Amino acid sequence: MASNVGGSATNHSVIDQWLLDAMIRTPREGLANRVRWKGLSRLRRMRLRSSDPAVEYRLGDVRLQLPLSHDLPLYRRSLPHYSLNLGRIAWQVNEKYRDLTMIDVGANVGDSAAIVRMHCDIPILCIEGEERFFRYLAANAHALRGLEIECAFIGAEGDKPVGVEMGRGTARVLLGPEATVGLTMRTLSEVVQRHPRFAAAKLLKIDAEGFDCKIISSESKLLSITRPILFFE
Repeated sequence: MASNVGGSATNHSVIDQWLLDAMIRTPREGLANRVRWKGLSRLRRMRLRSSDPAVEYRLGDVRLQLPLSHDLPLYRRSLPHYSLNLGRIAWQVNEKYRDLTMIDVGANVGDSAAIVRMHCDIPILCIEGEERFFRYLAANAHALRGLEIECAFIGAEGDKPVGVEMGRGTARVLLGPEATVGLTMRTLSEVVQRHPRFAAAKLLKIDAEGFDCKIISSESKLLSITRPILFFE
């Protein structure tokens, strides 16, 4: 498992975990439940004003570590099948390619890898550039098994990252005329060279917050050789 950022997610608070679990378990129907939901949401917002603690969220057989601010659990509360199409696609591709490997660009905390694991057990290269998300990804990699991880933003040759715009569970790299020290941006081809096991990956998932099509167009040579199934926004 290759990486260039160490560390792990912080220890969990019982109260913070209770708050997330209470939100997830609150039914959507009924006036009392809507009132309860509003109260819990207000508590979450108040908590996030002071800090963004680590919590756990079960996805398949894995309890993922992620920050309380991450909206994935709330999306899946409203849409229980959210992102499960990726897992179904991985299963179908694995039926054709029994030696299937997958590359996950914009792996975040490892949630896509966990969804794939719900359907098939394949090697996955997870690439995430935002350092905090990468620390969660590294912590979750132990439970997900069979992962290689890389801390880097993926872009086109010559892109110069100058900052990161954070959302609730998302991170978007900002480009400028000169790169900022401490931000790593590589092409997909460069990362694949560092992880040769995935040189012929037949499933490529890209969630790079607006860079998806740019990455695809800049990697035409690689993609023409490997001819993977593309899953992108």
